[in-house]
Amino acid sequence: MVMQKNYRVALVGPELEENLGLEYLQAACRRAGHRARLFDFYDREQVGGLARRIVDWGADVVGLSMVFTGRAREFVALAERLRAAGFAGHLTAGGHFASFHADRLLRDSTAFDSVLRGEGEESLVELLDSLDDPSPVSGVTYRRPDGGLGSVPPRRGAPDIDAKPWPARPERFRSHLGFPIANMLGSRGCYGRCSYCSIAAWYEQVGGPRLRQRRVDDVADEMARLYHGRGVRIFNFHDDNFFLRSRRRNLERFATLRKGLNDRGVGRFALQIKARPDDIDEETLDALEALGLFRVFLGVESDASEGLASLRRGVSPEQNRRALELLAGRGVHAAFNLLLFYPDATLAQLRRSVRFIGEQGEFPLNFGRAEVYSGTPLMRSLRAAGNLSGDYLGYGYRIADRPTQIAYELWKRAFLERNFDDDGMAFHAMRIDYSYHLLRHFHPDRVTEDLGDRVRSIVRALNRNSAAVLERICDFAEDGDLRDHERFGEEQRRTVSWVDGLLRKQAVAVMEELERLSAPCEPRSKFAAIGEAVAAAALSLVVGAGGCDRGETSSGQSAPQPLPPPPVPTTVEPPLPPVAQPDVAAPLPAAGVEIVERRITAHYQPLFDALASDHSRGGVNLGVDLTLDANGSVTGLMLRLPAGVDDPAFEQEIERLVRGWQFPGAGAGTCSVRLVAATPPDKPPVKKKKKRPKRPKKPRDPWVNEMMMSPIID
Repeated sequence: MVMQKNYRVALVGPELEENLGLEYLQAACRRAGHRARLFDFYDREQVGGLARRIVDWGADVVGLSMVFTGRAREFVALAERLRAAGFAGHLTAGGHFASFHADRLLRDSTAFDSVLRGEGEESLVELLDSLDDPSPVSGVTYRRPDGGLGSVPPRRGAPDIDAKPWPARPERFRSHLGFPIANMLGSRGCYGRCSYCSIAAWYEQVGGPRLRQRRVDDVADEMARLYHGRGVRIFNFHDDNFFLRSRRRNLERFATLRKGLNDRGVGRFALQIKARPDDIDEETLDALEALGLFRVFLGVESDASEGLASLRRGVSPEQNRRALELLAGRGVHAAFNLLLFYPDATLAQLRRSVRFIGEQGEFPLNFGRAEVYSGTPLMRSLRAAGNLSGDYLGYGYRIADRPTQIAYELWKRAFLERNFDDDGMAFHAMRIDYSYHLLRHFHPDRVTEDLGDRVRSIVRALNRNSAAVLERICDFAEDGDLRDHERFGEEQRRTVSWVDGLLRKQAVAVMEELERLSAPCEPRSKFAAIGEAVAAAALSLVVGAGGCDRGETSSGQSAPQPLPPPPVPTTVEPPLPPVAQPDVAAPLPAAGVEIVERRITAHYQPLFDALASDHSRGGVNLGVDLTLDANGSVTGLMLRLPAGVDDPAFEQEIERLVRGWQFPGAGAGTCSVRLVAATPPDKPPVKKKKKRPKRPKKPRDPWVNEMMMSPIID
């Protein structure tokens, strides 16, 4: 009998926001008995230090998530640095870029041993079982012992996405205005055929349907686990498209999800999604708002019908405008990108989209060029026309219309800092509008008409200035003296920078006010909100050692993350009404008490055990008197600790935990419950952490990345 080896697997990719792709791989490795750890790689400057950390950790296998062409050279540099640092294990790569260029990547860089093409969960586990001979692994391209390359076809049909383990989650979720946010996937793929997107080419290569949706019950189970166990209050669905082509089926799916969440006791949360303009109508918005919709990232791309046709969007300018009108009328936070420049763009088409920027000034937006990615119709058409420059590590092209190409070069000079810098005004405009709508979603009583006007005025001023500068660029490209190209471009850059300086000060002041308004309003007492470190411990220990492998937190098997996580909110619940005395209301009937006890056992006992373990309070017998309103929400409580227990910090944590409880169906009244903490196992000694070097600057709010013109799929 051959004993299965348990490997240390280093999974490397950017985690500026929660990287679901890596987390799914991490969960698959863990379920197979391996130890997997994520390493955040977001900047070329990290290459040396990151290679040393991976080697020091003792990785047996390294997997590089090579999704985007724009970062391919950085990942190749990291692979070669890993070898130079002494890594002698198996080095593989996956993701869209690596899949499309598996042969070239292995031939050009001897640092790589293999490339996994297609979805990687099953293939990576197969590879870990076959490192000496990868030939049985579905979808692998590998280096043979003789130096040649071997290639195995992908498995027939796409893997069942409902059979995959839920993604391993970070120990701490990021938060916005104190509300933890988790990324979700309800589907994989997209039914669209946009010319610049490689989803269609991806599925042509690996086989299977281009769009698969998870079962609604499975999605609801995962959301409920995150809501009750980890305090998540914002669910960001990263589906390339949240919808099917069938409006009827969409409405049925949304209604089923809402019922599933209600049945699981999931209360108010904020939902953010991506959508095509032709997905948006009044009835669909009714269904989405019932779910908790507060944000839509809309695929607009152009206001010129010729541009939409060139990009193969399959929508019209009228549909774009109608969708934005409906979203604005509902008060939903909406944002979008515009691809102003594409191979056959003209100044007339460019001017139409520029006017659109000014007309739709209330929406935070960004704009740039349609980039070329492997396998796309755009790449094939440019190659056929002889207009494709560069190589597989970075393609480029020139716009056929010379004045429009000049306008593109001037746009780069004037707008790169505004549109793509970490501290650019596109970031700030997006941030304040997002935060304003989020605060209004959870605390409508805390926002004022004046505050909303100030947010909108900053966004409008930015967009109108962008439109004005772009109009001047169009005029110059059409009629200007091209010998004065450099001077004109620098003038526009200085103008944009000066306006940004003025607006940035206003945006920062508004953001500070939004953060102040989002802070808890309750007076501090012995039942005050817990601190950041305590909240982190509470939220990261929801699933015990015997928990299901689906939804397992990263505290289960992997070591702590190599880089310090962002701060955790000091509150994950909107403040409750003033605490009522438990003896004011009538006792709950027996059926209501049963609901409370059953729900505590199912959802809240594990978290209580974790808190008690963190304070070495094994066997603590805690009495909790609860007062519930008609909706089953806790409006009052009283703690009864056993004699001799004097731990204010523990008491505050329990108070904070109880305030997040909900018991739908229990009715109004009071009841008493008893919790007994499981005796914690002996804890191993804690090793002193090494001092970490100072990290390079990162965007403070990673969700803005999708406004930075990064494609959904490469």
